[in-house]
Amino acid sequence: MLENEQKTELKMIKMSEIQAQEVKWLWYPFIPFGKLTSVQGDPGDGKTTMILNLAARLSKGGCFEEGAEVVEPMKVIYQTAEDGLADTVKPRIEKAGADCEQILVIDESDKSLSMIDERIEEALKTTGAKMLILDPIQAYLGGGMDMNRANEAREMTKRQGKRDPTGYESSCGACRQLSMRDHPDRTYEQGSREQSSLPWYGLH
Repeated sequence: MLENEQKTELKMIKMSEIQAQEVKWLWYPFIPFGKLTSVQGDPGDGKTTMILNLAARLSKGGCFEEGAEVVEPMKVIYQTAEDGLADTVKPRIEKAGADCEQILVIDESDKSLSMIDERIEEALKTTGAKMLILDPIQAYLGGGMDMNRANEAREMTKRQGKRDPTGYESSCGACRQLSMRDHPDRTYEQGSREQSSLPWYGLH
C-alpha cells in the first residue's frame, strides 16, 4: 500500500441478508429496467437506426414484436454526440413514425453531459421518461474516465446504479462502436472508439 493511501475498511455481506428481487423488463428478454443495455456493432451496422426506431416505437406504444406485451406510449430521452438534432435526428425519427412530443433531449449547450451528471436523474424524475439513450456511450463517460481501465469503469457503473433512490423505473440504452480490440484482424478508427470494460446487457 502506498504511504499516503487511505486504508478502506473491510465490510462483508452475507447472501442471507440480500433480499432477492425480480428483474423488470421494458422489452423481455432484451432491455431490462434499471440496467445498462448496449447496442453494439461494426461501423455501418445500423446501431443508431435501430435505437431510433426503438425510440419511435416506445413514443407511440404498441408491441415490439408479434405476440409481445402491449406497452403504453412513453417518453424517451435521446442524447447524441455525433448527429445534428435538426438535420439528422428529427428527420430520422419522423421517418420512423415517432411522436416527437415524447422524444426529449437534455440541452447540452451550457455544459456537456456525462453518465454521472445530476441532470440525468433530474430529467428522468421530472419527465417520467422510461428510457435514456446515449449515442455513442464513449462520448458520455466523462473527460476523466478511461473506459479501458476496469477499476474506473466499475466505479462509474456503481455510481450510475445508485442514482435511483426514489424507485422510478427507467432503462439506459447505449450505442457502442466496436474497435480494433474487439476485432484485431480488422481496421478501425482509433480515438474515441475504444474497448469498453463496462458490464452490459448486449444487443448485437
